[in-house]
Amino acid sequence: MSDQVYKIIPKSPYTKVSKDKLNTAKSFIESAVTCDCVDLEVTDNPEFIDCGSNLVNITCPKCGKEISLDWWNDAMDIACEDDFKKLDITLPCCGETSSLNDLRYDFKCGFACCSINVTNPETLIDDDETLIESVQKILDCDINVIIAHY
Repeated sequence: MSDQVYKIIPKSPYTKVSKDKLNTAKSFIESAVTCDCVDLEVTDNPEFIDCGSNLVNITCPKCGKEISLDWWNDAMDIACEDDFKKLDITLPCCGETSSLNDLRYDFKCGFACCSINVTNPETLIDDDETLIESVQKILDCDINVIIAHY
């Protein structure tokens, strides 16, 4: 059986959210969404929040050209050497500077120091504007929703 996991993360990869706010958001989601479980993940440094098997391609945020997975893997290895503290990159297609976080991932991916993971929700969390606004208010930051399939 496969799982669909909605990963709620701050838009900025370096945003630190207090455990109290994360626990409040977790409790709110548990009361608002029918799902298998809601888990929290917290790290000291940003980590890559993936979309599992949903990843189709990665494109440049500056020129729109597709970025090869080989180049991306090499860039990720370099960033990982410093625990993803620095996400700045020079894009291989156009030579512009950007961030690994700002690449256009299809499906959406990102980097974060915390994640609220909602496993197998009965409703589409990313379409629920009221839920998204409430969670943003609780966490006191803008959020992204990563939809992962495993």
